[in-house]
Amino acid sequence: IHVMIFIGFGFLMTFLRRYGYGAVALTFFLSAFAVQFSILTRGFWHQVFTSSSFHKIDLDILSLINGDFCAGAVMISFGAVIGKLSPTQLLVMTFIEVILYSLNEAIVLTQCEIADVGGSIVIHMFGAYFGLAVALVAARKRHYGTSADNSTVYHSNIFSLIGTIFLWLYWPSFNAAPASATGNGHERAVINTLLSISTSCIVTFFASNALRGRRFDIVDIQNATLAGGVAIGSSADMNTTPWGAMFVGLVAGLFSTFGFARIQPYLHKTIKLYDSCGVNNLHGIPSIIGGFASAIFAGLAHNDNYGPALTEIFHKRGGDRSPTDQAGFQVIGMITTLGIAILGGIGTGILLRMPAFEAVGEPFTDKAHFHMPEEEIPMYFNEKDTKDNKSHLTLQMDNDPPAVVQTTTIN
Repeated sequence: IHVMIFIGFGFLMTFLRRYGYGAVALTFFLSAFAVQFSILTRGFWHQVFTSSSFHKIDLDILSLINGDFCAGAVMISFGAVIGKLSPTQLLVMTFIEVILYSLNEAIVLTQCEIADVGGSIVIHMFGAYFGLAVALVAARKRHYGTSADNSTVYHSNIFSLIGTIFLWLYWPSFNAAPASATGNGHERAVINTLLSISTSCIVTFFASNALRGRRFDIVDIQNATLAGGVAIGSSADMNTTPWGAMFVGLVAGLFSTFGFARIQPYLHKTIKLYDSCGVNNLHGIPSIIGGFASAIFAGLAHNDNYGPALTEIFHKRGGDRSPTDQAGFQVIGMITTLGIAILGGIGTGILLRMPAFEAVGEPFTDKAHFHMPEEEIPMYFNEKDTKDNKSHLTLQMDNDPPAVVQTTTIN
């Protein structure tokens, strides 16, 4: 899970040609903060809802895993605003989001008692719509979509694709980590996730080719191939059957690719919502699909097809909660998550627009917040060489053999 958060998400967001430092370094910084802070906030909110008095917060492996899950939600939100908020604004956003994430998790897991082993609802839905709400309020500018710096180059897309591969490889362990060992919960979560995410990968290639003029679009390949892992999260440890898991991945892959190709441009044009990484398409829409899928599978869950594992997955089924009731609570958990995420994101966005918080200087570029290597400036930032430069690039004329000659001037 650590690899997914710090390498997978970090490199996935290196697609911007001039924001590679920010993508990886700020992922590193914000995730490290979220992991530690969430241990405190989760402990607090869970005690508020489940204990009669406060006590010391227990620290174990599961609390560290849940810290990584919280960091995952923050990284999803970061994807919606990447390149558009300053590091100061991002830290404030993370601080507020961790508190609200932990509150929402405590409500839907301890009060609604939904089944959400891989976090389709708690992690992906919350992170996506919190981030989108912040982007709509705090980073709402019409010119983002046409900004010259909001673009990719060949090698930045390759680095982003490395992040995709890391996420794709480790997603089964992400969904299976909190699963109960009773009744083969871990095995079901791994198998269902692999089937679903493999199907979304295959479907994405076909859908991208069909929607993009008979060519593959690398944005679809970088993102929509992962949609099956998002969508199957809530029902990963349920008895979905192989065909059920594959169908969830198929639907998620199709809608995610359609989102990148059609929905994202439409939202930018109509409501000026610029979603930098397309988190609505990779995390938002698939999480909704996954939430409804979990409601369907929960409604079909009975003792004869689960055995002792039934109450390990659906904790209230040991009491008076029926399969239909559990399905209804899955939907209530979705509504609760959407409400807290959107309202919290809007409030955070309003706060971040206040003059007290440093706004981003130039969007989609590292040079406002990082010291850049001198030799990189001409190549990536199009700044003219000065007499003080100790090295520069000289391009040969068109009629010469294609080559780049580096010369060095010693003062």
